[in-house]
Amino acid sequence: APGPGKRLGAKKSDSELVVPGNIIFRQRGTHWFPGENCGMGRDHTIFALEKGYVRYYRDPDKHKDRKYIGIVFDRGWSLPRGRGAARRRRLGLEAREMSTEAVGVDTIGGAFAEAMAEQGANEASNEVETASTDMAARAGAKTSEPKQKLALKEGYMYRESNWQIGRAAERAKVRVREWKAGNRFLAWRKTNARKARNAEKRGLRRKYLPRTRAISLDVASSVDLDKAIAAHQLVISLVPFIYHAAIIKSAIKSKTNVVTTSYVSPAMLELDAAAKEAGIVVLNEVGVDPGVDHLYAIKTIGEVHAKGGKVKEFYSYCGGLPAPECADNPLGFKFSWSPRGAILSQRNSASFILNGKQVDIAAEDLMSRAEPYFVMDGYSFVAYPNRNSVPFREFYNIPEAETVVRGSLRYKRNPEFIKAFADIGWLDTEDKDWLQPGLTWAQIHQKITGASDTSESSIVSCINAKCKFPSEAESNRIISGLRCFGLFSSEQATIRGGNLLDTLCRQLESLLSFEPGERDLVMLQHKFVVEWTDGRKDTLTSTLELLGDPKGYSGMSRAVGMTCGIATQLLLNGHRALSVPQPRGLFIYLNSL
Repeated sequence: APGPGKRLGAKKSDSELVVPGNIIFRQRGTHWFPGENCGMGRDHTIFALEKGYVRYYRDPDKHKDRKYIGIVFDRGWSLPRGRGAARRRRLGLEAREMSTEAVGVDTIGGAFAEAMAEQGANEASNEVETASTDMAARAGAKTSEPKQKLALKEGYMYRESNWQIGRAAERAKVRVREWKAGNRFLAWRKTNARKARNAEKRGLRRKYLPRTRAISLDVASSVDLDKAIAAHQLVISLVPFIYHAAIIKSAIKSKTNVVTTSYVSPAMLELDAAAKEAGIVVLNEVGVDPGVDHLYAIKTIGEVHAKGGKVKEFYSYCGGLPAPECADNPLGFKFSWSPRGAILSQRNSASFILNGKQVDIAAEDLMSRAEPYFVMDGYSFVAYPNRNSVPFREFYNIPEAETVVRGSLRYKRNPEFIKAFADIGWLDTEDKDWLQPGLTWAQIHQKITGASDTSESSIVSCINAKCKFPSEAESNRIISGLRCFGLFSSEQATIRGGNLLDTLCRQLESLLSFEPGERDLVMLQHKFVVEWTDGRKDTLTSTLELLGDPKGYSGMSRAVGMTCGIATQLLLNGHRALSVPQPRGLFIYLNSL
C-alpha cells in the first residue's frame, strides 16, 4: 500500500492556503483539470504554481463537463471569473512612478541607429542607407521625419525593421480600434450547436411532418393573426401565455377551435361567454402541468372515493428541468421552453389551503418560501407554491381535504438567484426609453443599480445594498453567477422588447439552451394523505420521472407535445368528453367514468 501522503484524493480543501509546489489533488486519469495558477504532473497530480487559496469549480465557457482546480490570490475571489476576463498572475514586479518625459518617434529612431552603430553589425555592407539621423533627434529637438533604412534580409528582400513597421500607424496618426479577444472557443461551440439544431429540425420536419408549412407571423398584429387563423379549422397556441387571449379573440371572429397547454388566465375566462356564443371549443391545460397532473389526480382521487376513503391532504409538485448532469450553471436551469414564461412562472403570487386555512403569498415573497422537498433518491429539489391552489379542492371534488397545495420544483439555489434578479431590477417588464442598442451590460447594470460608474466593484457594492444577502458566501455565489452570465462585461447587450426582462431572457437563452447530447427532465409527483373508513391513514404517491432522449425528443416535448396532440385529435374526432360546456370539462368527464 502507498505510504502517507501518496494515497489518491484531495490533499488541500477549498479555500485552503497553499504555496508553489503544494500538491492539491492526487488522481489516476483526469477527473480534475488544472485551472488558473495550477499545473499537472505526468501522473496527473495537480499542484500549485502560485501562493494563494484553492478553488474547486466548473467553467462551462472552457468545457461543459470538466471540473477544474485553481488558485486565487485573495480569499474573497471566486472562479471562474467570466468570459474574456484578464488572467490574474503574480509577476514579482515592484510598482514605481513612470517618467513623464515624452519620447518621440525621432528619438527612438536615433537611439536605435546609435545602438546599431555601436554593435558594429556585420550587415552594414548589405544595407542601403537612404538617409542618416541627425544628432539633434536624440536630444528631443524637432526635425524632419527620419527616412527609412532598408535592410537586406534572408531571401534577398529589402524591408523595414519590425520596430518601424509596428509604429507606422502612430507615425501616420491613425487610431486603430482596440482588439477584443472574446471567447473564440465558446463562439465556435455556439455556431456548431446552432447548425446541429437547425439540421435536426430540418430532418424531423421531412421525416415526421411532411405536410407542414412554416410561416412568419407577428402575433401582436391582429390583421395578420385574423387572416392566418381564419384559414384553418383549429389553432394550437404554444406562444407565451400573455398572447392566448388575443388568439382566442381572433378565433371567435372566424369560429375556429383553439387548444392551449397553459392555465386559464382571467383574460381568457372573460372570453368564455363569447366563445360559447360563437359555438367554438377552447381547450386549455392539456400539457404536463397543467394537464397530465390533472389526469392522475382525478384518477387516484376517484379510486380512493370508490373504496370509501377520504383525501385529507393533497400535494402536487412538478418541474421541467435539465437532467442533473446538465445543470452545470449558476442558475441550475436550462430552457426547454420560453425563457420569459419560465422566469415569470417564478414571479406569480400563490394561494393554497393549509390545515383548513387559506394562505396567501405575494409575488415578491414567493422565492423566499422555497423549501427542500424530497421526491426520490438522486435528486436535490426545493419546492414552492404555484399560483392559486384553492379552487382545486372543488375541481378535484375533495371537499374533505384540509390541505391542498400545488407547486413547482427547482434545483437548490435556483430560487435565491431568481430573487436576486428581481431585487436588482432585471425582471422589470416596463419599457425603458434609455434602454437603447449600443449600451454595454455594465452600463445597463450601472443604470438599474444606481452605481457611480461602470466598474464591477461599484456595481457589486450597489447589488449587495439592494439584495441584502444573508451571508458573504451567498453574495459571492450570486455575484460570480452574474459575472459568468456576462452581466458585468463591456460587451454590447442585445436589446429585446425595450425592457429589462426580455433583454435578460435573450442573454440567458443564448447561454442556457440545451447543447447537442444533453437531456432534460420532467418530474411530477402527487402525494395523497388518505383516511380510510376504519381510521387508518395512508400516504399514496404517484410519480412521473421522464428524461429526454439526447438523440430524439426532449422530455418536455414528449410530456407536453404528445399530450396536447392527443387532446387535439380527440377534439377533431368530436369526442364527447369535450362537449361539456364548462371549464375543465375533460377532467370532470373523466372523473365521472
